[in-house]
Amino acid sequence: MMSYDIQKNLKSIRRDEHIPASTDQRSPQGSMQWFLENRSDTHPIHNNNALQFFMCGKEGFGSIASDIDKASHSVDLVCWGFDPAMELVRKPGKWGQRGETFGDLLARKSKQGVKIRLLIWKDLVGSAKQGNMIGYISPSLWHTPDGIEKQRLDHCIAWWKGIQYGEYPNIEVRTRSVPSSDARHSLAKNFPDMSSTLLEKLLTEQVATHHQKPVLIDYEHPDPSRAVGYVMGLNSITDYWDSSSHIFNDHCREADYLQDRAGSVIRKPYRDYAIRVQGEALYSLNQNFSKAWDNVKTELGKPLLNGALLGSRAKVSAGSLSSSCTAGHRCQIVRTQPQEQDATIWESYQLALSNAIQYIYAENQYFFLPEWAQGIKQIRKANQTGYLNGKVVKKDIPPLYVFIVIPNPEDRGMVPRTYSTVAELGAGDQFPTYQAGAEQATKVINTPPPSRDYYDGDVGTIPNPGPRDIVDNQHLSDIKAIRRELQQLGIEVLVAMLQSFDDNGASKSKSSEERYREIYIHSKLMLIDDTFTTLGSANLSPRSMAGDSELNLITEDPGFTSNARARVWGNLAGGDLSGGGGSRNEIAQTHKKWKDRMDKNYGGQSNSEAFEDGSFIVPFRDTGGSAMRVR
Repeated sequence: MMSYDIQKNLKSIRRDEHIPASTDQRSPQGSMQWFLENRSDTHPIHNNNALQFFMCGKEGFGSIASDIDKASHSVDLVCWGFDPAMELVRKPGKWGQRGETFGDLLARKSKQGVKIRLLIWKDLVGSAKQGNMIGYISPSLWHTPDGIEKQRLDHCIAWWKGIQYGEYPNIEVRTRSVPSSDARHSLAKNFPDMSSTLLEKLLTEQVATHHQKPVLIDYEHPDPSRAVGYVMGLNSITDYWDSSSHIFNDHCREADYLQDRAGSVIRKPYRDYAIRVQGEALYSLNQNFSKAWDNVKTELGKPLLNGALLGSRAKVSAGSLSSSCTAGHRCQIVRTQPQEQDATIWESYQLALSNAIQYIYAENQYFFLPEWAQGIKQIRKANQTGYLNGKVVKKDIPPLYVFIVIPNPEDRGMVPRTYSTVAELGAGDQFPTYQAGAEQATKVINTPPPSRDYYDGDVGTIPNPGPRDIVDNQHLSDIKAIRRELQQLGIEVLVAMLQSFDDNGASKSKSSEERYREIYIHSKLMLIDDTFTTLGSANLSPRSMAGDSELNLITEDPGFTSNARARVWGNLAGGDLSGGGGSRNEIAQTHKKWKDRMDKNYGGQSNSEAFEDGSFIVPFRDTGGSAMRVR
């Protein structure tokens, strides 16, 4: 069992505050710390911002395309990957007929005199595996393309060649990678007790990525109201486009055109978010971009002089950016940056958990962080002790409701970490095969052998004890004990996944299994108590919290968070299960009704029934994975 202690970590994260008691009432008044006040010298807390919340690529990419189209000065893109052939705004149809491509949009703006800067992650091994620069790296990954697929690839190849040959003089592309030594140091510092397999160490240390995705438009425009930015989880790759309707076969999504038989298969739905930013926080987005831009020494393999973008933009202050912003949203930009040993995203997660009283909603692509689940229980135990010391009767302590929405692991290698995190919250049986293995391994470990001959090797060696993850976390196999612990702590947990239903009447001949598709969750969203929101590029995994570079926005804004919660929940679970006004009773009833709807949706699949109220939620259940996909 890990020795993670959130209270110990909070001592350096949380700023100590001394609050005088009122002389007449003898009672103090204070407020919770949601921002990293101890890090405000390097990560300023920005008070004057206008934040706008977008669900999925149709909304997010559509807004980005509109802002780029209106740009008159500059466009700065930080990308995990870039696909010149993706269309940001689409109408149904085949590629080439749906809308202007991202590459063409940037080329058009560059010819209008707008300076375009792309900062992209590129690694010799990782990029060849991931194909994150479509048409520039490993075109052979596109299995002997034909037809429309080949047209897309040819478009990408031609665009990159245009960049290299100077056809777009106002477009500059720089690439960067993460030194493995920096990733190793950061992981060891922030997760000192984490044991890893050789494959995990390879992925987290040797193939660490720059996974940030912020956008900055017209930062130096004379009119500060024209400056705008985005913080998001969306990658600038065509697969990440989808609408919040998550239509089973939406012809606005990309298709795989099959060579061995006629027809095509529309790729699965994708879930993600973006936040549009105006105001002071653009200052921090520029600091992140300009420092990284200046540190790059090559442009697509060509040596270049160290830049001076940060210095040239010094005249733009946070104050000047806030002068035209009256919305008043407060926010802070937090990062994972191994080269600078910056792990403020992980710190912000821990601080936020310490404040949770009513509910926690986490929607995340990779749920690989048992410390996150352990932290919830440790904080809850401390809070419960405080209640009891204050003479509150235990039955009167309000429950904490936890909503978890995650995708199925894409690869068997992703199961152990996901299982460990989910099992910490009493849902290990939603991994039936792995749970059975955990129980069997625990029996082997705890059962005395009949004789010395039972061992294969030295005395004291456990024969075939199962995955190392199970050996290190024997306590997770006892689901009943964990659920008793959660019940005693007053923690109510649900774990859901998302599916889309094929309601096309012509498809009723399909088997029940063929009428449901998983909605792939690429999201990195957490909401707490209608007060706190964090959104960005960071997954709930050690590599996102310490090994890769990541960027999130956090905000302590009840109006923004409650609106986001109502939109997200209403979209996923149905309009009647949005959480209403967010009162304690409404959240409690919504949590219960989510479980009921999840079970009903799942039960109706044997008869090919549509989901209730257009919802997507079903109980999470591990069913196996496909090919490894690192990001």
